[in-house]
Amino acid sequence: PKIQDYVPHIKNIFGHPDDHPIDFSISDQEVTASSLVTSYNKILGLSKTRLSANDLLDILENPDILSRFQLQVEDIPLMRSWIETSGICWGKDAEHRASLDLPEFDQNSWQFGFDRLMAGYAFDDKALFMGSLVEPVNEGIILGRFKTAVDRLFTIHDIMKSKEFTIDKWCDFLLSILEDCFEQNSDNSNEYAVISRSLEQLRDGAKKATIKERVNSEIIIKALSSSFAEQ
Repeated sequence: PKIQDYVPHIKNIFGHPDDHPIDFSISDQEVTASSLVTSYNKILGLSKTRLSANDLLDILENPDILSRFQLQVEDIPLMRSWIETSGICWGKDAEHRASLDLPEFDQNSWQFGFDRLMAGYAFDDKALFMGSLVEPVNEGIILGRFKTAVDRLFTIHDIMKSKEFTIDKWCDFLLSILEDCFEQNSDNSNEYAVISRSLEQLRDGAKKATIKERVNSEIIIKALSSSFAEQ
């Protein structure tokens, strides 16, 4: 039997707040099946996507990521509504679409959608913005935090897609993704430690093998995945 199949039941029994919860941790879980590691891997894999609305929302709906950007699970329906009403479908902007050898147009990109949402925040009522009707946005603080989170994912996407670093520098960058995007807490501390430990193992292995060449993100992701599988 796989221990992760029983994790929810174990947490219900030993961690229920009304039954004098007992401090406990669960070992032998498959690392790649965990929520934090799964979301972390999805962030690393963004460079292989078209940055669709679902690609990003699938990541942002992780509670540890929401918390890191001062958002809440209750904000998810609002963010989904904004994506729908602003017309966001896929693509960071026109330039990103062109990099995929697709027509260079801005409509229904994230840039297009956020421009409309920001315009909606500036207006008190429905108004025309660049030839299209925008809805008013009243939750400016949440919108700002949402955009901050999306912009951080875009920065990661751009670096993973275009840069080559030494393994040591990649490990620094991948650790910064963990620290910048995930709120560490008692529920995810084991998974958090697994990722940190895996990155240190990669760093130490490269030093011992005196590997100083620059590599692309695809190589470092494969190496990290192998390290996760060994945990």
